[in-house]
Amino acid sequence: MKIAKALVAAVCLAVSAAAWSQAMLQEKVYNTGDALKKPMVMTPFTEFQNARKIPALDLYTLSGEPVDLRNYRGNVVILNIWASWCAPCIREIPAITKLQQELKNSKIKIIGVSVDDSVTGLPRFLKRNKVSDFMTLVDPRKTVDNVIPLTVVPTNYILDRDGNMVGVLRGYLPWEDPDVLTFLKKLEAKYADPAKLEESGKQQ
Repeated sequence: MKIAKALVAAVCLAVSAAAWSQAMLQEKVYNTGDALKKPMVMTPFTEFQNARKIPALDLYTLSGEPVDLRNYRGNVVILNIWASWCAPCIREIPAITKLQQELKNSKIKIIGVSVDDSVTGLPRFLKRNKVSDFMTLVDPRKTVDNVIPLTVVPTNYILDRDGNMVGVLRGYLPWEDPDVLTFLKKLEAKYADPAKLEESGKQQ
C-alpha cells in the first residue's frame, strides 16, 4: 500500500511539474516581431512569435558547482543539449567548441548541457574524444525536459538577453558552415540589444 501511495504521489508530482512548465511556456513576454531570414542550413531552427518564460534549470559544472543562468543575462544564450551516447551530438562538439572560442568576446554564448544519467565519466569522455575545451554543464535531473519535452538530442534552446526562450533548434547542425555564424550574429543583433527588445515588447 505504501509503495502504491508513493507511486501515485510521484505521478502527481510529475504531472504537476509538467503542467507548471507548460504554463510557464504559455506566459508570453513580448512579440518577437519579424522573423529572421534563415539560410538553408538553419532550416531546423524555429523562431517563436512570442518570447516565453522558462522554469529555472538545475545545472552544474563538471566539477559539481551549481550554475545560475542569470549570470549570463545580457547575452543571447544557446543551450546545446547533448549526451555522450548520441553520435550526432559528438559529431557537433568540435565545431561548437571552435565557435565557443570565436564568440568568446561577443554577446552570444553557446553552452553545452549534458543529460547523461551519470556525469562522473564526462571529463574523461571529452578528453578521449579530444574536445576537453568544450564548455559544457550537466543536468543530472534533466530539468531541461521541463522547458519543452526532449524528443531528440541534440536540441538547442535559444534564450534572449533576459533569459526568455525565443527559439528552438532540434537535431544535428553543421556548426562549421559559415552561414551558421552569420545567422548567430543576426540573433545577437536582435536579441542581445535591449533597445530592440523594448521595441519588440511594444508590439505585443
